[in-house]
Amino acid sequence: MNQHIVPFLPVFPLPLRLAAIAALTIGMVMLGTANQDLIGAIVATLEERMKLPGALDSAIATLFSAALGLLMIGVGEGGPGNAGTTPGTDGSMSSDTSEAMTLASLQEMLTSITHPLGNFTSILVGGFAYAGSGDVLQIQKCMAVCGEENKHKDSKSKAAEEAKEQAKAAASAQAVQEGNTDKKEEEKEEEKGSSEACPQAAAALLSIAAIGCGDELSRDLTMRTIDHILQYGNIQLKRTVPLAIGLLFISNAQQQPIDLLSK
Repeated sequence: MNQHIVPFLPVFPLPLRLAAIAALTIGMVMLGTANQDLIGAIVATLEERMKLPGALDSAIATLFSAALGLLMIGVGEGGPGNAGTTPGTDGSMSSDTSEAMTLASLQEMLTSITHPLGNFTSILVGGFAYAGSGDVLQIQKCMAVCGEENKHKDSKSKAAEEAKEQAKAAASAQAVQEGNTDKKEEEKEEEKGSSEACPQAAAALLSIAAIGCGDELSRDLTMRTIDHILQYGNIQLKRTVPLAIGLLFISNAQQQPIDLLSK
């Protein structure tokens, strides 16, 4: 692992997507180990990439967050069960001298990431650490994040819509005078105004799905929460719902989520 995949993380001439996929590979192979060396390498990569303007604005950068979340699965429930072990070539677990990192230590490290991806990762890691536990306290914390984000969006939605309509009207009037329409520029403006690289509410919703995937009762309660989000949530939350449902019913396909996703 250290010889073949980790070297791809800090290499700047290589594209960001290659480093992100390498980090995700590490997370899937070392699932739930909380390996301190690997976590430190991924966080260091984020710190270095953050120095480049716009490097972490791409959606592909959220794969770093997913990698850290996979590494920390189960840590919130009494510590990592496979800490200090590494998968061998024959599938067995061999001993490893690296120490396991705690959830609090990782979240403290992520405070050095001033980019919004840092908060996104901290919330996601906190949820994945309690994956399958049904921890009510953690779910309440995530729901509070979703509520604050949704309230913040709703308070500015009317003013933003009015400003957007005025901008479109002015742009269309100018295009008519000039005799051409720049569709590409309008698409860029819409993407710039409506997209966010890593909204915190999306991480909170994914965390709720991860925490509630352990038993039938937790899944039913989580589905009720998702139904409320589909009715009253903002566009950012609604876009996260399909991924949250897939995470909630991972390896447990049922007709209810399939019907909901087909609508």
